[in-house]
Amino acid sequence: MTDKKARMISKTGNKGFTLIEVMVTVSVLALGTILIQQGLLRSATVLNHYSNLLTVQRWNHERFWASRDSLFYTKDAGEGKLSGSFTQANREFHWTESDQLEGQAYRVTLDLQWNEGNNPVSWNSVCLAAAKKS
Repeated sequence: MTDKKARMISKTGNKGFTLIEVMVTVSVLALGTILIQQGLLRSATVLNHYSNLLTVQRWNHERFWASRDSLFYTKDAGEGKLSGSFTQANREFHWTESDQLEGQAYRVTLDLQWNEGNNPVSWNSVCLAAAKKS
């Protein structure tokens, strides 16, 4: 009887895939798609993080030079604390600057905070600026 069935299948020319083969193929493709999507989302998150760091580094450098000029060239330079915020690329950055006289130089500290998704991120940097001689 099995020989008769084999002849019937070959006569009809039914050369399709079985349901199990189709299900296995769909499962493998779905798993591959999920893994690729996770990789792309992770890459976008890393790119966004480093883009924010470059923005902060550029702003930090400019702010240090402005503080240095202010402390060195103005007559009323002294210790103090400033704060504010700026927005770039639809992201809000909050900053705090403090200046302290330490001997012959000012210690300038900059703190920046921003959010990446639900995660708060902060950046802290310190530099020294020469104090103006009286």
